[in-house]
Amino acid sequence: METIQSLKKQLEARNELLQDVPRASDLVEGSKALAGKLDALERKLHNPEAEVSYDILAKGARLYSRISPLLDWATAGAGAPTQGVREVFAEQTRELDGYVAELDGLVAGDLAALNQEAKELDLPGIWVPAR
Repeated sequence: METIQSLKKQLEARNELLQDVPRASDLVEGSKALAGKLDALERKLHNPEAEVSYDILAKGARLYSRISPLLDWATAGAGAPTQGVREVFAEQTRELDGYVAELDGLVAGDLAALNQEAKELDLPGIWVPAR
């Protein structure tokens, strides 16, 4: 989530700086589109508007809200995780891997194209933090 949030903040900051630069209008529009895709991906992982636990329950538990109890059960439990817990963990791991692949695709595709466009305009690119 930190990578997604960092990318969104950088895109939004650059857009704010370039909003009145006519030659950068396509870059700003592309950045807004990518920020929207990143926001949608983040919402699959957790509910950014949730302030308390009943918000999570009322608005639907995202992956983070479903996978974090597994860690508690595994670390605080009085024995090895049950087969059911292992199966749920494997399923949620596959889901997470899909989201990581989606992020990697956005970085390799959309962001790489935007960074190339920024380079051609002699404007700053967006840095991808290490995960």
